[in-house]
Amino acid sequence: MDHCNCCMVCASGEGEACGGVGKLGDPVCGESLECSVTGGVGYSATVRRRGKHGICVCKSSDPVCGSDGVSYRNICELKRVSNRAQSLQQPPVLFIQRGACGTAGEA
Repeated sequence: MDHCNCCMVCASGEGEACGGVGKLGDPVCGESLECSVTGGVGYSATVRRRGKHGICVCKSSDPVCGSDGVSYRNICELKRVSNRAQSLQQPPVLFIQRGACGTAGEA
């Protein structure tokens, strides 16, 4: 939903633009993503006042293992692949463990 809580809007995906001055229509990041301006600088009120734009990055950089036996670089990549599979009427890819497939998942 948008800032007015009245209209559905698409959030930016990983690697897409985000930020701005916080007005209606400025791109926001999707689930499990955060806006990073440069060099890992988070998107704060100060950055917003300056009208800076950034890109959406995954909040987690830890690799994960999916139910398809594939190791993903992070949970965001797994979710993207899972959503794509479902849009093609295929089973979703589920999170199995932290860490690459075939390794102990202790954290």
